Amino acid sequence: MVVQLYANTLSGSTVIRALKAIKADRSVKSDKDSTNATMHECTNNTVTRKTSGDPDLAIPTLRGLDLESGTIRDNILYGKPMYKTIYEKAIKACALAKDIDSFNHGYLTEIGQRGLNMSGGQKQSIQLARAAYNDADIYLLDDPFSAVDAHTAVILFNDYVMAALENKTIILATYQVEFLAEADKILVMEDGQITQSGSYEELLTAGTAFEHLVNAHKNSMTILDP
Repeated sequence: MVVQLYANTLSGSTVIRALKAIKADRSVKSDKDSTNATMHECTNNTVTRKTSGDPDLAIPTLRGLDLESGTIRDNILYGKPMYKTIYEKAIKACALAKDIDSFNHGYLTEIGQRGLNMSGGQKQSIQLARAAYNDADIYLLDDPFSAVDAHTAVILFNDYVMAALENKTIILATYQVEFLAEADKILVMEDGQITQSGSYEELLTAGTAFEHLVNAHKNSMTILDP
């Protein structure tokens, strides 16, 4: 897993946007060169595309994205056949089971136009469940915990990122430092530029911005939980 850490609010999703642009460019070329290329769209931003010789790519993100009218199940399957075991695993990994059980019609609950009757956290979890159900090879997760509380973020990281996507290639863009120790490689971005890269241990001993970010987080947690 590669983590893109935003050191400030100006960095944005630079790496994610760049990878999406590269993917789009390669996809256009593949469409021209191969009649076997197919497109699988989950939503405007949660997309998997398969071209000859290329891996599937899933990009679940809440930014600028609306769920479609239909049921929760429709939005997760997004036209794919229903496989109960895979579906239930995706629901569990995204901490959706409790929410679905609380609805009168369960997973057949209508989301409504633009998902207006869903909370931000529920929308985000549905999008993550859709990406998991698609079973892509590469996952670009752009700030996937932004709409959930800290407790749910930990559950999503452990059950979704570390367990459900265990055998996948993951690029995670985030402002949160508490999950960085699990990353294989970390890219630190400041003002839209990659300023540091390396493992958690390497960056922590470098005496640079990354160390200050991690220490600041540890200090804030100590203050909150003396």
